[in-house]
Amino acid sequence: MTRVGIVGPGRAGVALGLALSQAGHDVLLHGRSERDLPNPLRMTAGDSPPWLDDVDVVLLAVPDDAIADAARLLAATGAVAASHTVLHLSGALGSEVLEPLAASGAQLGSFHPYQTMSGGADAAELLRGAAAGVSGSPHAIEAASELARSMGMRPVTVPEDNKVLYHAAAVFASNYLVTLEGVSEELLEQSGLSASDARSALGPLMRAALEHALGAGAKGALTGPVSRGDAATVRRHLDALPPEAARLYRELARATLQLADVPPEQRDSGSLYLRYEDIREAADGGRGYYRNISLLNIWAHAPFMHNNALGPEICGKPATHHVKKWENNIETDYSLCDACAEEKGLAPEGGKESGLAETLGEMLEGMEGVGEGAVGTVECPRCHLPYSSFRQNGRLGCPYCYTAFDKQLRPLLRRVHGAVRHTGKAPSGTDEHAARRQELRRLQDEMERALPPTGGSRSTWGVKAAIPAIVSSMPAT
Repeated sequence: MTRVGIVGPGRAGVALGLALSQAGHDVLLHGRSERDLPNPLRMTAGDSPPWLDDVDVVLLAVPDDAIADAARLLAATGAVAASHTVLHLSGALGSEVLEPLAASGAQLGSFHPYQTMSGGADAAELLRGAAAGVSGSPHAIEAASELARSMGMRPVTVPEDNKVLYHAAAVFASNYLVTLEGVSEELLEQSGLSASDARSALGPLMRAALEHALGAGAKGALTGPVSRGDAATVRRHLDALPPEAARLYRELARATLQLADVPPEQRDSGSLYLRYEDIREAADGGRGYYRNISLLNIWAHAPFMHNNALGPEICGKPATHHVKKWENNIETDYSLCDACAEEKGLAPEGGKESGLAETLGEMLEGMEGVGEGAVGTVECPRCHLPYSSFRQNGRLGCPYCYTAFDKQLRPLLRRVHGAVRHTGKAPSGTDEHAARRQELRRLQDEMERALPPTGGSRSTWGVKAAIPAIVSSMPAT
């Protein structure tokens, strides 16, 4: 049995007091004023606890910004000695916050229950099986670990330099999970469900998703439009969501894309990977110029596997046609083999492609200075297509080619489109930062055209060189 004194009779202090008491420890609490506590807890009140000489371990169950003051108050009593172990409950702070007690010789550290806590009778049950992050001096870690094991918890030693990251993970898993439930509940109510029906619908869904993630791992448990590359559904969601929810959806979609990313060995030709790129564009609030060019069927020759976005059927044959269809304002992607394209009436007339790739190749050959000095040395880091191959046949290997060959492609894009950036209406859901960045890019293009292409004064070139830095310093969407 350990004699434990707890400073702070709030929810965390009472929960730990009940759990420690049920584990057989002698527990005393202290607060500035008296309050009713559940049996068998006992409490003292006043400026400083009168029982310091009678306990082995002191737990500071106070808010993070009050820990240093509590440590100074304890140090001022002169009653904390080398025989004591003093632990605070913060998940984000290290033992340095207890510096006022260093001169006492006491062992200093932290004990952080990785669990939500209530001051009710179920406190001990909630803590049983939960992790407890422990840190500090070796003796403090040992004392904190013994307390954790006595309550059925699993002690986990956390390096003090990593505590903030450790605590942020807990906030994601606990606090923000509640936030997501609240957002989902509000959206369900907006869709016509009552509050009680919304919670009843979300409960089984969220429990099953969490249990699956804990069992199979997060990546193995992914489901939904992002994981299956359904860019059209993602865009419909973004169009329907209120602005605040749409911003949150975008951030979570980006995080989901990172989790569900296609392995490098599958990136060269997989249609699912290209659909992930479509989703990434939607999550970023719009479409890059590579997406617009794709409407011209530059990807028609890519060796995708057949995967019809409208239906469950997958014939498994190599796809030779990549087609986009708009009907009733709904965009659908098709990656089809010759037979399926013919069956759906989507095969090009005469059985031949549009010849656009060949046309682009001819244009590149006819444009002096496009990619001069870089042919054979620049290649896409994702699909490893050399620029020389694109210059020869006009075919790109993947969406990232547009970024890798940006410098070489700009003259071609300007010739084809008259510009290298979208200058029309902004897609729905973009915020003011995106609009400002688009306007700055437009002004950058105008200024670059106004400045002399060669020669010019040093000040002229200084202004020209500063334009990209000004644009890139704008806040991201």
